Amino acid sequence: MKRIIIVDDDSAILDVMKKALIFAGYDVATFTSSIDAFYDISNKGYDLVIVDLFMQELNGIQLTKLIRKSQGDLPIIIITGSKEEDDELECLNLDVFDFIRKPISKDLFVAKVNRVFRKKSDGLNSLLNDENEELKVYPKKNLVYKNGIQVDLTRKEFELLVYFLNNKGRTVHRDEIISKVWEEDLEFISNRTIDVHVRQIRRKLNIYSISTVYGYGYRWND
Repeated sequence: MKRIIIVDDDSAILDVMKKALIFAGYDVATFTSSIDAFYDISNKGYDLVIVDLFMQELNGIQLTKLIRKSQGDLPIIIITGSKEEDDELECLNLDVFDFIRKPISKDLFVAKVNRVFRKKSDGLNSLLNDENEELKVYPKKNLVYKNGIQVDLTRKEFELLVYFLNNKGRTVHRDEIISKVWEEDLEFISNRTIDVHVRQIRRKLNIYSISTVYGYGYRWND
């Protein structure tokens, strides 16, 4: 289930958006404080951030800049009642996925959110590569090539490698890795399980891009 966080200091609008997305099958967290939301985003694995442009603490642009520094290309949707084109341009220059003007119908709002994950899914099915490591990965075919030579990985090693490549430049917490890569039998997975798989990926592919963030998790350095 995809996890979405919505940040808006208007609790009434927040409640409407939350109910619409829960009904559509999403796991939704809500915050009226953008500062509290940023701490939560930094410590949990979300698949999408939806944030209002005008907030009393950090505004939507400031929050987006912080997320870009800490979470890389995590998809972000900005919502606003502003009619100013300059606001939209500034947000789009930060590579937000969409800029939604209020008011918006619930059906259109949910359709725009669904579009995020259709686009993201399309990206997951394409070739993943890393020129620095001379690495090519084909997720649909479960194939990995290093320097043009095919390398055999176990199923979980392959899934973990794909997850890292889809989150380049972002530090991922061990708990997030467990929930995203080991979706079943979570109670039997420990931090040591992840560490062993990472060590095997490094050894088999002779790569150095996966760095350990001690006390937190891992990061693929782009």
